Amino acid sequence: MFRMPLRAALFASTLLVTVPAHAEHLRYSFVSNGEKVGFVDADVQGNRVAIEYDVKNNGRGPTMRETVELGRDGLPTRWELDGKATFGGDVHERFAREGTTARWTDSMGEKQAVASGPALYVGQNASPWALGLYARALLKDADGRMAAFPRYAALQKRFAHTIDAPVRIRNVRVFDPASGMLGDPVSVVFAHGRITGIQPLDEPATPGEALIDGKGGTLLAGLHDMHAHIGLESAMLYIAAGVTSVRDMGNHNDFLPGLIDRIGKGEVAGPRITANGFLEGRSPYSARHGIVVDSEAAAVDAVRWYAARGYWQIKIYNSMNPAWVPAIAREAKRLGMGLTGHIPAFTNADAMIAAGYDEITHVNQLMLGWVLDIKEDTRTPLRLTAMRRTAGLDLDAPRVKTTLDTMVAKHIALDPTAVTLELLMLSRDGKPAPAVASYIDHLPIGLQRRRRQAIAPLSEPGDDAAYLGAFDAVKRVVKRLHDRGVTLLPGTDDGTGLSVHRELEIYGEAGIPAADVLRIGTLGPERYMGNDQELGSIARGKRADFLLLPGNPLADLRELHRIAMVVKDGTIYFPSEIYPAFGVKPFAEAPAIALPSSKPAPATTSGGDSHDAADEFL
Repeated sequence: MFRMPLRAALFASTLLVTVPAHAEHLRYSFVSNGEKVGFVDADVQGNRVAIEYDVKNNGRGPTMRETVELGRDGLPTRWELDGKATFGGDVHERFAREGTTARWTDSMGEKQAVASGPALYVGQNASPWALGLYARALLKDADGRMAAFPRYAALQKRFAHTIDAPVRIRNVRVFDPASGMLGDPVSVVFAHGRITGIQPLDEPATPGEALIDGKGGTLLAGLHDMHAHIGLESAMLYIAAGVTSVRDMGNHNDFLPGLIDRIGKGEVAGPRITANGFLEGRSPYSARHGIVVDSEAAAVDAVRWYAARGYWQIKIYNSMNPAWVPAIAREAKRLGMGLTGHIPAFTNADAMIAAGYDEITHVNQLMLGWVLDIKEDTRTPLRLTAMRRTAGLDLDAPRVKTTLDTMVAKHIALDPTAVTLELLMLSRDGKPAPAVASYIDHLPIGLQRRRRQAIAPLSEPGDDAAYLGAFDAVKRVVKRLHDRGVTLLPGTDDGTGLSVHRELEIYGEAGIPAADVLRIGTLGPERYMGNDQELGSIARGKRADFLLLPGNPLADLRELHRIAMVVKDGTIYFPSEIYPAFGVKPFAEAPAIALPSSKPAPATTSGGDSHDAADEFL
């Protein structure tokens, strides 16, 4: 089960009115580009609602009939859905709750769960009428949250494969990030969550082992996203993408600890999470998560609050008063924490490094200090649109050189999030965005459409060329920093996991050697965070934390998409099983597993919910 946020319900409640308790007939029209393309018709008879839903646009759309029976609390006790999905597939979905037990059938098969209190069924193929139902249910709750069937705990039980025996992966080549070399074929053995051996290929298996044929593929340590804003959905998508560790750069403080706990207990799938404390200043432009403060004293108190709860760093955001940063930095470092973040409005990277930053978040936050007047307000979209001015940037200009020299001297790291800048600056109407172009046909159709749409405004002549030139400057800055020994931390500001692969591809396109890129994505973050004795490379005694690729990522970094298997702390996941549940077409087949004293059992795949990934923009 998962907990649905109130903000989604508030949005939904603006679309559909409440369902009255008495008999009433409600009809809503769908309009696209000024033309009616469909309808939702709801016939309300007390606690029973009969719904007809039909939309046809661009030659396709769903045709559905639904019957919903509501309990005294307004929540569904029975729900039947029959008809055709968007592309004509048959839909026969059923839900029923009796007492504490709920049972449902959808495209993922028959399932059941137990809930002692109120819980909401989220229909796989429900019409938009359901949005109003969800909204009303959540608005009744004091904190706008409610347990729901079916979601991520059920998916974890389905997709997590735990084998109570040593597992031997035969015929794999292990990438060593320290040397940058890909070794000869070997067998890798793990048990109880730890790597227990890297053995010659002809080493015989011991009795009782499970066997996996790696078919000469590459075994790579788990990837790391150093700029995440994680939720339940993105947690599982990260695992499918081979991202086994993330640094959360700002979240809701009443949500993230619970998620970390649930992942640690194995209740839901997800990467291990290092939490940063989000700290924002009060202004009309303030971001509203983490802690928002209106004085230096309150900012220092917030640092102490985060430190007491084990947060790793403080992350500063756009509206913070730059004059308060030195005090924030002193308190953070006194308590053993680091300091990173955006460059607040009305200052620049040089000043924030002098104030105590250990790291800078987003390469545009670094670069804007070279092209903006100090009075320009980056709390607005200017922090994106002003990147046009960096086209043709001279990296040997005194202003640029001063900043880079300081970063080298003070060991200031950079979290570039180049993939999000690429998405924002280079997306164009009618064309696949370069950030997803190599795998767009694997994405859900709704996300494919969004990724063929411009994001940055192209209102003036020359804007297109300016953004293209600016992204070329981004690549040149990333390459120059790498060449000078500055630590690059691969972050995305996105939740799909797949964007980590593209972030690393961009580094390769910038001219960083593939072996260095793979080191940046695996061992580099773990060294930076002090976890390299446990994670970041494949060696006896380290955590069983790696992914299996059919091919060689040193030859082509796009191979990172083609993950056949992910192992996190000894638990095995097959992306080909997970992705269809989110509407994503798998990239590689799962390997067969021969369990002890059994015949090989290939992993199976099945379809499921479609997914429209949300973006966390800069």
